[in-house]
Amino acid sequence: MNQTARLHGEPKNSSHNHVYTITHARQKDLPKLAAIELAAAELLAGHAPDSVLRETTSLEEFTHAQVQGHLWVALVNDVPLGFAHVGILEPLVAHLKEVDVHPDHGHRGIGTR
Repeated sequence: MNQTARLHGEPKNSSHNHVYTITHARQKDLPKLAAIELAAAELLAGHAPDSVLRETTSLEEFTHAQVQGHLWVALVNDVPLGFAHVGILEPLVAHLKEVDVHPDHGHRGIGTR
């Protein structure tokens, strides 16, 4: 079964049509996810405390989620621009812990895939 999804979209301020790929996170993606979290958090400025806006998931937690298969990334040109992190509450119950998309690629349906 193919676990990679492709969708087309056009990021804001761009005249190029991009192919987005959604796949399980790779080790090389993990260090880039905190920057996506921070960029996405900027959209909440004025609506959430500054301390929350500066908070990021630890590399250790991302690594654990990646090893467990609970972390997916959205890629364009092999570069992460968003991610979804799932926690397992019990054997048949999953919880979406976080989904973030860099604002430059927002409103393209990436977070709904």
